[in-house]
Amino acid sequence: MNNYLYVGVFIISLIFLGSIIFYEASRFNNTHTEKFSFFAYFPFEINIFRRNKVSSILSPIFYGIGVSGLSFCSFLFAFATQKYGGSVTAAYIIFALNVLVAISFLILRFIKLSNYKLHIGFASVNVALNLLIDFIYLFFFTNSHVVFLRTPNIGVEIACFIFILALLVFIFVLLLNPSYKQWIKMVKIDAETFSRPKKNYLVIIEWGCLLHYLLTIIPLSIVAFF
Repeated sequence: MNNYLYVGVFIISLIFLGSIIFYEASRFNNTHTEKFSFFAYFPFEINIFRRNKVSSILSPIFYGIGVSGLSFCSFLFAFATQKYGGSVTAAYIIFALNVLVAISFLILRFIKLSNYKLHIGFASVNVALNLLIDFIYLFFFTNSHVVFLRTPNIGVEIACFIFILALLVFIFVLLLNPSYKQWIKMVKIDAETFSRPKKNYLVIIEWGCLLHYLLTIIPLSIVAFF
């Protein structure tokens, strides 16, 4: 595998995601009385895309490049696995899951909470796919019978197990933490007046899943490089 290409694509993905989130948050802060918070405001609320505004097309482009780059890293991994005669099916399953996670988040950014059932549906899909990646990684990357780019070794398997376990703990904390489950107050988000909690359950899950998706590159990279 071309390690430089892999690392380069990942860095570019982070730059595009970080820059567009920073820009949209800055725009949000300039047009609202309250400051943007990852604990209180949904991804769709800072989305600057408008059909009648050409410049706003940068938002879906930057997000698209960002999450597509992460998926492309898994494609490079799958392609290299095929080249070296590894477990091709497992590698392309990993690639397909990465693509689905990326697509589900991009769609979620465009679904307002006024379309409540659809929003909850895609949020649930996004969470389920993130969980599925963890379990797939746990099964493949800690299994000495599944070979990708090189013969598995116990050190790689232990490192992957520890990190994937940490990712599972992280996402289950997002799902099961009862201390900020005030999301029901956000059902009337399009109303003129509403009570917005400082920590919103659904918001934290949606942004948390994006962070989780970024972190899943670590066990993939461990297997790819070691």
